[in-house]
Amino acid sequence: MVNELSPKSVKSCDDDLYQLHLCKSRDKVILRALKGSTPVKLSLLASEIILPDKLRGLLKKDKEYTVVNLQWLENLKKYLCALTENSPEGMVKVVISKEIEALKRQNVPQSFNVMYSWSEYNKGIGRQLPAEVIYCGKGCFKFKNYYWIINGVDEEDDRWLRKEYIHGSEIIDFITNILPKWEKQSLPYISKIKYVDESILDVVVKQVCEESIELLINWRVNSEELSCIPSLPGYFFADGIIMPGILPKELGIEILKKSGNYILKGDSTAVFMKEIWPKISQYTKGDVDALLRMHKVVSEHCELVLSIRRLEKNGIGRIIGIPKFVFNNLIVKAKDILPKLNNKNRFIKIDSNWIPVENIKKVWKLGNNDGEFIEIEFSEVAEKRISPLKGTWNRVEYPNINLPYGEETRSVIARHIEFLREWGIPGGVVCNLELCSKVFLEAFIHFIRKNPTARILVIGKKNELDLVYEKGPYVVNAMYEGTKRDPQLRNDMTGLIMATPRAIEEYEGLAEVEWDIMCILDANNIVKTHHSKLYRILTKYSVGMVIGHFSSSDFLSRQVLYNTISDIFKVKNGKTAWKYGLYDSEKIETKNQKVPVVLENSLQEVSVNGIPASKNLPVTPKPEKREFIRDIQELNICVTSKHTGYIQSDYYEKAYRFLERARSFEHYKADSAKYVPFSCEWPTYDSMSIHQREWYFWWREQVRMGLYLETDLSYVLVYIYELVNLVGVSDPIDGYEKLYTIWEIYRNKYLKLDFHLLEWIMDYIIINDCPIDFIEILKDNISRCPYFHLPDFLIPYYTDEELSKMSTTLIARFIDYPLKKSKFYTGIHQELLDKYIPRAIAEVNFYLKDRFGKGIFELYKPTKFQKIIRVPFQGAVYGRRGEKELTATVIPYSQHGPLREFLTSVVKHTENKIRELKKFSGKLQGYTLERDIQRIIDKLIQKTAVSEIMTKAKPKINIDTSKVKQLIKDSDQVCEKLISGLEEYETVSNKPEEVSDIEEYTIDGVISEDTLTDSGDIYNILMLLTQDEKNLIKILLQNGFEAEDELIVNQMQGIFIETLIDHINEISLDIIGDMLVSSKDSSKVIEEDYREELLSLEDYLNVINEENEADGLPDEWKEFKTRLTDYQIQTLKAIVEIEEPMKEINKICEENLIMPAMLIDSVNEVAVETIGDIIIDPDRLPPLIIEGTVEILSRLVKIYL
Repeated sequence: MVNELSPKSVKSCDDDLYQLHLCKSRDKVILRALKGSTPVKLSLLASEIILPDKLRGLLKKDKEYTVVNLQWLENLKKYLCALTENSPEGMVKVVISKEIEALKRQNVPQSFNVMYSWSEYNKGIGRQLPAEVIYCGKGCFKFKNYYWIINGVDEEDDRWLRKEYIHGSEIIDFITNILPKWEKQSLPYISKIKYVDESILDVVVKQVCEESIELLINWRVNSEELSCIPSLPGYFFADGIIMPGILPKELGIEILKKSGNYILKGDSTAVFMKEIWPKISQYTKGDVDALLRMHKVVSEHCELVLSIRRLEKNGIGRIIGIPKFVFNNLIVKAKDILPKLNNKNRFIKIDSNWIPVENIKKVWKLGNNDGEFIEIEFSEVAEKRISPLKGTWNRVEYPNINLPYGEETRSVIARHIEFLREWGIPGGVVCNLELCSKVFLEAFIHFIRKNPTARILVIGKKNELDLVYEKGPYVVNAMYEGTKRDPQLRNDMTGLIMATPRAIEEYEGLAEVEWDIMCILDANNIVKTHHSKLYRILTKYSVGMVIGHFSSSDFLSRQVLYNTISDIFKVKNGKTAWKYGLYDSEKIETKNQKVPVVLENSLQEVSVNGIPASKNLPVTPKPEKREFIRDIQELNICVTSKHTGYIQSDYYEKAYRFLERARSFEHYKADSAKYVPFSCEWPTYDSMSIHQREWYFWWREQVRMGLYLETDLSYVLVYIYELVNLVGVSDPIDGYEKLYTIWEIYRNKYLKLDFHLLEWIMDYIIINDCPIDFIEILKDNISRCPYFHLPDFLIPYYTDEELSKMSTTLIARFIDYPLKKSKFYTGIHQELLDKYIPRAIAEVNFYLKDRFGKGIFELYKPTKFQKIIRVPFQGAVYGRRGEKELTATVIPYSQHGPLREFLTSVVKHTENKIRELKKFSGKLQGYTLERDIQRIIDKLIQKTAVSEIMTKAKPKINIDTSKVKQLIKDSDQVCEKLISGLEEYETVSNKPEEVSDIEEYTIDGVISEDTLTDSGDIYNILMLLTQDEKNLIKILLQNGFEAEDELIVNQMQGIFIETLIDHINEISLDIIGDMLVSSKDSSKVIEEDYREELLSLEDYLNVINEENEADGLPDEWKEFKTRLTDYQIQTLKAIVEIEEPMKEINKICEENLIMPAMLIDSVNEVAVETIGDIIIDPDRLPPLIIEGTVEILSRLVKIYL
């Protein structure tokens, strides 16, 4: 209901009538304009109607309404009443709402004030008005039907008064500027909150020394009373006061949580300067300048630079490379840093700089020197390509080289000889001896004048030496011809000495002299072969530089002579070195000579992303029952005809020869044979003796008849090679069945078959287009094949329902926790974990599907695909390689960090829940999992597994040998019929469940819950700890595995305990997938799972250090080293020491007639047999060391290899 102030006379139709409405909208008073019932702009109404000036100013806005400030409300009412009375009849209608009519102005209430106080909920300053009072702006306040105005409020005051909460930097501005201003103006806006500029923390640097700093820490306020201000970092609220500072828990350093005097030493100083100083520098006083001057932490990017320099020793040039670390403006020689790395500290100090060891290790790839200079060949400098064996560098600083140019031959020869001397390059000149002898003599004279104690030996035939002697007899100090007239060689003899080849052979005293220069005349004719006596003597001479005269350069194309001369001249880089060391006056123009670019040829593997096939994958399908399903196209596998580039290599010639001979031997049968042992890495017919071949063909015939006699693995492999080459098979299906059966029969005796056969069977099915579902074969057998190369390939073929049947062997490929090495798993609980971990993953998958519409492998799906190119039957002698190539596109789940982290948490929590029900001491740490997902897993275990877990009987193994005896008896009867008169052979069952042992026995499971697992992993962790970290472990062991923080701090003063624990757990998570030490309340505790192992290794805490580093390897690693061949050792060194090792690996493969994939597999096979796991990731190219073995393998390479 409104009060209308209308004209005395109104038109019957109001459609053209202007109206002004003064009404309430929410908490505001507004004036709006209408024409009829349609809103119009205020400015339009003002232009159509004659209005008082004061009212016209209010209606200038180009809007349909305007907000009216309460301080103008009374006057506005008067203007509107006057407008109604004075406007022409029927032109305007004024409507004032009843609420506005009732609103009255009054004086400011005496008790009125606006209170500003701290809001703990909003973490800011909140405005508090009296009950039902509303702030309307411009100093106006409203209470029910009354309002009042506070005079003296400007626009800035109004802006602050409108804020209900004050956050961020405005808090300080409000307390320090606005509140004092209001107080000065006696405005009723008050607050008890104060600001104090003194910080919560006060740090005084009392004393700074080279190796330590002394600090006085003072906390002014108890940390429990402090409230953080999220919008204002670095400030806190406590007891009505806002002050700057930092909370103790934000530092994360135990030593700084209490007030006191502290002395920091060594690493603790560096950690303080790097991690804590930036947070507390503004609260620190005292000798800060000395602290910053004497303890700087170099955190900039580190570069490893090889600075190449030319030096001279006795006048002969020498090229060395000096490794340096460059940190922006700081340059430090590697030799000054590397010796200090052995103490295993996190930082090392050079002068006043603390350098993080981690930064150095990231770039330091050299394992063959201690940071001292590296001998560099001139060819490496000229080509600007340092050998990878000498290290990898971020940058190489090369010196300038001035090649010996000239206009005429004599001048160029002289400059070339000086060039050789300057850089210490072995070489010489091809030209006529007359000219060469003159230039050589002049060069020798010049050299002796500058180096009076120099010794130069010139070797040549008598007539050649005479030619030189005639040109400078006064220069020659002695000539030796191998006769009795030869002078006695004195120890102090210097200068130019001449000798014939005969004298070299006869006079041993010449070999005992250290010569600065040895010059050989007519070098390509004086020594023809490395079998000569002269060759053997000259290669043993100690010489600074060898140069010579050559009658021609033909020796470069004659391999034997080339090798002989290169050995005598001590040429290391072959023809690249001769390119710069040898000047041929007949072939090379001296004018505008340029350094040619040399392109090195290297063996390259076509399948850059290829997956070497050789992992162990057991299978137990029944071939005759396999359904013919899944088309190859459905599996996204492409089979293409393509030459790999290796067809002409010796290895493939060997494989092709095997195929040809296999076809010729396909139907050969031996009448009888005796067993002859046979062991070969890649066996073929050529590897066998005559008797071995006879045994093989006789054994093969028995296999074809269904009788599987015991024999050596090499014989079995040859038979398998025949099958993959389609030799001895009637059709592809027949070959598949035979291949699968031979694997099933012999796999238990020869575990190495599991390393290869599953993938070979997969290759066989795809290459030969067999209508067999190999995906199901892979699923059925993955549990026995932990090193299967293609885990990512299988994931899309598991439905949501099938996840509960996924093998833990496959799951282990997608987690960062070594499940199979867990003490709990390797005890008597393997069966439980194998059953319930997949079920837990399935349950979580269903939960996520319901919640998000996507399962685990959809939510954590990598965004990129990976293309895999695979050469079939890698690791086998396959004569058709190069004809086919397999290409598949997979989603790289196993390389996706978020998926691995999530699945690791699910697996760990599932194992922890089962541990809890089994009352097994110790829980896995180091994972986080959403509470809802934890409940899903807990519910599964509690509901379905608790009865089985609590009542499960101890394992009992019963072996019924009656069947075994009968099978052996039957087999013997067959043998007697086939090989009358031969030695007895023990047969291998043709059924998987049959065994060859005939003794009946029963074993009751009496495995202790506390049985120790292999302590090698814990040993490996201890090897990688610093001495401070070992001391911390010792303190915990000495105090019953748990110690109060205060006790530890008192025994390890000046050390940041939390930093040590973080580093210990980083290493343990990397190796065992779990934390070794955890924090509980105010104590540090060793996790229960690893207490017994640590106790058993307690003595080693005193001996596992760098002084005993050579002995600091577990026995299995030492055995691993002894089992490696030379080329396998070279491969490991290349992978560990070279950032891009494929060039070196290809070279090793070329020299040893083996493919890179097969080479990697061979190293992994040795690792599995000795260490129990692979060490090189076969799915990566270039190859990578498996995470968790990098440190120990680097140590092994450094110590032993």
